[in-house]
Amino acid sequence: MNRKTMNTLDASEVTTRATAWFARLQSPDCSEIERAAARRWRVHDPAHEAAFRQAEAMWQECLEVGSDPALAEALEAIEREAAGDRWPGWRRFGPPALALAAALGLLTWLAPQLRQTVQAPQPPGIRYQTQVGEQSRSELPDGSTVFLDTGSALVVQYSADRRSVALEAGQASFTVTPDPARPFEVQAAGGSVTALGTHFLVRVDPAAQGATVTLLEGKVRVAGPAAGVQQQAPATLSPGQQLRFDRKGQWSTAQVDPESATAWTRGTVYAENWRLAELVDELNRYTATPIRLDDSSLGELRVSGVFRTGDPQSLQRVLEHDLPVRIVSDSKGRMVLERR
Repeated sequence: MNRKTMNTLDASEVTTRATAWFARLQSPDCSEIERAAARRWRVHDPAHEAAFRQAEAMWQECLEVGSDPALAEALEAIEREAAGDRWPGWRRFGPPALALAAALGLLTWLAPQLRQTVQAPQPPGIRYQTQVGEQSRSELPDGSTVFLDTGSALVVQYSADRRSVALEAGQASFTVTPDPARPFEVQAAGGSVTALGTHFLVRVDPAAQGATVTLLEGKVRVAGPAAGVQQQAPATLSPGQQLRFDRKGQWSTAQVDPESATAWTRGTVYAENWRLAELVDELNRYTATPIRLDDSSLGELRVSGVFRTGDPQSLQRVLEHDLPVRIVSDSKGRMVLERR
């Protein structure tokens, strides 16, 4: 055995012994004879004292992060094993001391991660939200802007190396300030949209358990849900492209008219040969008193036109002119479409 290996083993043995002494001294049944022996061992060599101080510091870190559930579970497991026969050579120190010594060993290994957890917590998120019928434009901390549609919610979380946005509900238009060192990522329906500097739309569809991404300017990279049954390779979109994906991993792309895609940002809905049921569902997103179809078969009628959100009068004029329907009010004042 060469000298370098012997020194390494010696250092390891000192650390083990220091941990054992520190653990024993924490035991309520530690005798004065043992305490005196520990003092003699510490003053015998400066390396002994340094190792003892390190064990003490590690235990202090354990106390500071003891509320961490994962760490608490690991320490409980160590204590259970300590009460068994995993380390028979340590029995003379007693199970409590053994458990503490093993925990200190775990803390030595986890020290870098623990310090990072204590000293650099995740930055808090900023929540943006709109109510039904409300839209809002906000400037984000980096100068990017987000325009939220009705009934939408997102959480923005920025750090030194990333810009993360979680779209929880609704629809949003993003105009991103370039920052190559901090990619801008939007998470929606289990997937993600990454951009460096661009203008794009993201919409969450709860019914389909998916999302729609529409690129207006620049480039974005779309990755589907990692847990999807069908795994798709990430796709890079070009302006005018729209990609839809769901949590199963299914997705499709199409070319869209930017004017139609952004109509909602101007308070309108562009319908081109839509089913009437589809138009009603879209307009109902903007009102607390939804429109109702008296006959479900009416939903299969086809309709085209430009409709203002929150303007039932214009809807009535267009529908009654183009379709065999009429609009009446029910006892609660809600609009009902019935066949003429």
